[in-house]
Amino acid sequence: MFVTAAIMAGSAIYSMDQGYRAAKEQKAASREQAGAILAQGAEDQRRMMRGYEETTGQAVANVHASNILNTGSSERYIDSMRTEMSRELDWHKRATHAAADAALAGGAMQSAATGARATASGIQGFTGAVNEGYQDYRQWKATR
Repeated sequence: MFVTAAIMAGSAIYSMDQGYRAAKEQKAASREQAGAILAQGAEDQRRMMRGYEETTGQAVANVHASNILNTGSSERYIDSMRTEMSRELDWHKRATHAAADAALAGGAMQSAATGARATASGIQGFTGAVNEGYQDYRQWKATR
């Protein structure tokens, strides 16, 4: 007689557990995604630095090969190149970290929403189980 209520309660518990597991997996996936973003950004930055070093080295070699004295204007040009390259690299680092932070925040929001849905589903399931149990109780009491 109370079997249906017991099954409904068990189903509610299972549903909540599955929801909480999914929320945990979403959070883990967002951490993994953020790690991948940071790793890709670090590799991009390494390649940028290598390109900047080659470009700067070529500029210095061109100045020396031109038989022009390393005057103030050529030094300013090379310093200007290095400054701009440094700014680009700094911007790239900030953008990479912002993207990783956004991935973590998005995962946390999704995880929280999934957890809230699991709680609501569990409450709804328990309410249904209590209602079913009460109806079974009333029916049982009426037959006595």
